Amino acid sequence: RAAEMSAASLDGASLLFCDLKDIQADEASLNGAILRDSVLDGADLRSAQLRSATFRRGSAVGASFRYSDLRGATFVRTNLSRATFRGANLEGADFTLARGTTPSTFDMARGHFKAPDPAASQVKAGCAALPAFGASYPGCDLRARSWDGVNLEQASLDGADASRASLVLAKLSHASLLRASLAEADLRGASLNSARLDDADLTKADLVGAELTEASLRRADFRMSQLGAAKVGFVQAEEADFSDAVAEKALFEGAAAPRAQFARARLAESQFNGARLVGASFAKADLVGASFKDAAVEGVDFTGALMDVATDFTGAIGVDKVAAWPAGYSPPLG
Repeated sequence: RAAEMSAASLDGASLLFCDLKDIQADEASLNGAILRDSVLDGADLRSAQLRSATFRRGSAVGASFRYSDLRGATFVRTNLSRATFRGANLEGADFTLARGTTPSTFDMARGHFKAPDPAASQVKAGCAALPAFGASYPGCDLRARSWDGVNLEQASLDGADASRASLVLAKLSHASLLRASLAEADLRGASLNSARLDDADLTKADLVGAELTEASLRRADFRMSQLGAAKVGFVQAEEADFSDAVAEKALFEGAAAPRAQFARARLAESQFNGARLVGASFAKADLVGASFKDAAVEGVDFTGALMDVATDFTGAIGVDKVAAWPAGYSPPLG
């Protein structure tokens, strides 16, 4: 049964990781609210008050914002596929990093607002082209495509939606996938070396055995993904999110991942040798047998992490300035 929030007053609320699918929230007041990592697929937000609300890294597929007040609202990495804003007041709203929109998304909306990047939101005529080296699919709907083993090296897929696509053993080295969605895609054994995946969505993607060496993964979302034995070395992964990922025996050596999130991730026997992890979080992660040799760990949060005698911090930098160690754990000498 869908939740009932019609006419509810929740101004300034923080709704984090909430499942609000099909919620009835017409005429609700959510001015200044923060909706982060929340699912609003099919939600009814008709005539809702959403002034200065922030929607971040969530999903509002098929949601209705008809006649709502969204003045000053911001949508960051939010999937708005099939959503409608007909009659809504969008004065000052910012959709530049929104995903999945088409020109019809904003039919009959009112006010001056920052529109989504056309390269990330509009479907181009070339979207039906066969996959090939250097092909261009900016903003294309590539959902559930079966492209196992294809050669898409140096291809442009910025803003494309390739969620649930099958790309087993695909070649995507040096491809550009900025802001692309690869959620739940099958990328087992795929090559993404030196690919650009900044702000990409790879939630629940299967990347077992994939190669991402020297890829750019800034702010990329790998939550709940499968990364067992993946090669993720020497990547640029500032603020990337690997929370709840399964990545046993993955290789993150030399990764630049300050402020990255690895909370609750399964990282047994993974290697972070020489990685730069300043300010990252491994809270409640499984780090049994993991190696952090020569890694920079200043400010890292290891609260509740599972470690054993094989968890190796030999030569690690900043062990005396770690934000928190697991209770009862004897940290290595600096």
